[in-house]
Amino acid sequence: MRRDGWLTFQDLRCGISAAKPEMRACQDRFIDESFHGYIRVLVGTNGHVLSARFRSAPARSPLAACLEAAMQAVTYPRSSVRYEFTLAWMGLE
Repeated sequence: MRRDGWLTFQDLRCGISAAKPEMRACQDRFIDESFHGYIRVLVGTNGHVLSARFRSAPARSPLAACLEAAMQAVTYPRSSVRYEFTLAWMGLE
């Protein structure tokens, strides 16, 4: 079922929560790498993440690539419009 309009805040929280286990695994895999940054996420009308890219991260960062892949694997509810949001990455503690 497709909903009219934007995704809700609750939709975003559920998607981010779904990605957290893989994001934690990324942090565990690349334990020596640490940075803070912002990841821009674009969700298509079909609910699939079209892109998840850090706006600023260390060049060729394996951690950043892993985190981006974790967010790209999330599926959101279908909606009538694309939705873009920015997520702050401060590490998972």
